[in-house]
Amino acid sequence: MSLLKASCFVRTWRSVVIRTASSNGPQANTDPSSTPEQKLMKKWGTDNVRIAQQLEEGTVKPFNTIPGPRSFSFLGTKPLFWKIVGKYDKDQHMETYYKFYKEFGEIVREDVHPKHPLVHIYNPADMQTMFIYEGTYPMRYSHMVLEKYRLEKPEVYASGGILPSNGPAWYALRKKFQKSLQDYREVEKYVGRVEEITDEFLEARIQPGIIEDCSQEVARLFMELTSLVAFDERFHAFSEAEMRPDSRSSRLMGSASVINCSIMKTNLNHILWRLFPQLSKAWRDLVVAHAYVEEVALEQIAKKMAYIKEIDATRPENRAPTSTLESYLRLKDTDIRDITGMIVDLLLGGSDTITSSMSYLLHNLSRHPAVQEKIYEECLRIQPDDNGRLPQDVAQKATYTSQVIRESLRINPVAIGIGRVLPVDVVMSGYHVPKFTHIVSQNQVACRLPQYFDDPLEFRPERWERRRYIRGEDHLQEERLVSEKCLSIPFSHGSRVCIAKKVAELDMIVLLLKLCRRYTMRWAGAPKVGMRTVLVHQPDTPIRIEFTERKSLADSSTPSPRT
Repeated sequence: MSLLKASCFVRTWRSVVIRTASSNGPQANTDPSSTPEQKLMKKWGTDNVRIAQQLEEGTVKPFNTIPGPRSFSFLGTKPLFWKIVGKYDKDQHMETYYKFYKEFGEIVREDVHPKHPLVHIYNPADMQTMFIYEGTYPMRYSHMVLEKYRLEKPEVYASGGILPSNGPAWYALRKKFQKSLQDYREVEKYVGRVEEITDEFLEARIQPGIIEDCSQEVARLFMELTSLVAFDERFHAFSEAEMRPDSRSSRLMGSASVINCSIMKTNLNHILWRLFPQLSKAWRDLVVAHAYVEEVALEQIAKKMAYIKEIDATRPENRAPTSTLESYLRLKDTDIRDITGMIVDLLLGGSDTITSSMSYLLHNLSRHPAVQEKIYEECLRIQPDDNGRLPQDVAQKATYTSQVIRESLRINPVAIGIGRVLPVDVVMSGYHVPKFTHIVSQNQVACRLPQYFDDPLEFRPERWERRRYIRGEDHLQEERLVSEKCLSIPFSHGSRVCIAKKVAELDMIVLLLKLCRRYTMRWAGAPKVGMRTVLVHQPDTPIRIEFTERKSLADSSTPSPRT
């Protein structure tokens, strides 16, 4: 027992020291009062002296008085999640953290394991505080097993990558690689090809009648769209040949699922895979799965480098990048190992995350025919001609479709919330939260609470027509308005927002417009669709939907193929 406690203690504080040094390294020789964190403390009055005074006066309650579930010695809260004897389900995060809220209130302290308290926050005002004080380089503890795997292969990777990294190393990666995926002008150039592939998918995989599990179908569409954006190459993921379990697309999707599952398991257990990795099944599974994704990424990088060399030598006028990978390879002073990490991360997130979002979206749509009709009408306004093409700015024009996506992501986000480790002490819900405490905003639970949304369990896209605000009572007027952005933020927030957010939104908008133009949908599955958590939320039942071809299309002749 003492060895485990000592190991956990050393791991926790070693991590804190490393991450703190990483985040503050470039500022080591500057005046401490001039750092962004100190400026924030001065501006908002949350410095240590102020909090200490408030603690002494009793206006702020101590950290150790934050309510929460019972912790068991070196086991932490793990016994509470054991099968049969435990009171919480580790695979049902939404249900578990809703129980936390009902039992303990708007702020909950969970001692996951010794010396690692985790604070759950449910109040949007506390979420706003977290984002205000997240510092220059927003820090989090997640995907740490990816960092371990990649740092043990320095010949392939220069760092842990954009997902687990923190501090200046993370910021350098983010700044270098985000432009090609976060600039709408860059993303809009894919609209035509995204539409073409989506049409091809609907012809090949979505036919009138009942589809037993739409999740499996759309996963292949999004894998194909990922290969388009990342490599400007077709994987033919929804062709008959690629449907085989040993095909490239099937193995990539399976590997991404295994890696995400392994990340979640290792996030919850910090000891075994660090000290004795070969004894950890999650580590062993990740090594095998990650090796295959890495193999595909390296193959695509080699092909694209040869292509660039040929283009530059024979057709220099065609040097404009046609894919994300090509734009990365044309960046100056870029380590090829960093590019490898970025491409692997794109392949990991290219199917699992957006597939989960679209699965819940199709479920919600199939239960609301009136919403389908509004999307259909919007599609007719944007693209009056049945054989016409969507405009490049379709993401800006499809306002109602965007509201539908936002409402579905409010009710069924891909993750419970956002994790941060703040560089300063703060006060949340009247409690002192010390710096370097791991904080998780429980956005999914908060988005289902009636004090923040009218009829929160109803699927009502129209609620996003106007900007909503929540009024506080204990702040000045200018601080009273807390935007809904602190509540419904499925793509994360600020400088750590999902790097492929705009691409994902475009893919979902195009699919919804094309799908609702061609079909009406009726839910034919289980009465209730819950969720299981495998890093991202996934439906716990097949997305079974009946598709009926719209009369206007059924009566018309088959459109001519695209030229």
